[in-house]
Amino acid sequence: MGSNFGTKITDFYWAAEKLENDAEFMAFVGASLLAQFDINLIFSNVTKDCIQRQFANSCDIFKESFCHVPESQFSADLIGFRIAYDLYKIKSSKIYSEKQSISGISQEKLFFYAFAIGWCEQNPAPQNIRVNAVISQIPEFRKIFECRDDSPMVTTNREQCVVFGRDASTLKKTFF
Repeated sequence: MGSNFGTKITDFYWAAEKLENDAEFMAFVGASLLAQFDINLIFSNVTKDCIQRQFANSCDIFKESFCHVPESQFSADLIGFRIAYDLYKIKSSKIYSEKQSISGISQEKLFFYAFAIGWCEQNPAPQNIRVNAVISQIPEFRKIFECRDDSPMVTTNREQCVVFGRDASTLKKTFF
């Protein structure tokens, strides 16, 4: 399972070059994760619980009563966004200058807007929850949008759920 998962992640990086835009890529990654992997085998219970608590926090903070999304969906969304954002940063450093913008909106902000627009109308959760729950888990968002400490996008993030990478637990690192 471990080496197969790592191979699939490598496939996502290859696919990023083939798809039309980063938002399309995020949808591809999330759907692929849901279709190919049993989330219970990928994440520890600690990670799954963290992810579900964060989703519930978003429902509470944004005052939504119907917030049922399968655990695997939010987990896949979070992984898909993290991979797509990391790839965007790699690609954008080669393509865009730091100050390049459209109508005064930076390329990084446009990336987050594209994500929100792409997912707001095609998901089972309330439109703002699926987007906000994922974005609040991305530390770069707070910096890029200069969020205040009392902003709902900051207060909903009561804990950082590290899914993979150097700060992930040993169990999760074995898959990459």
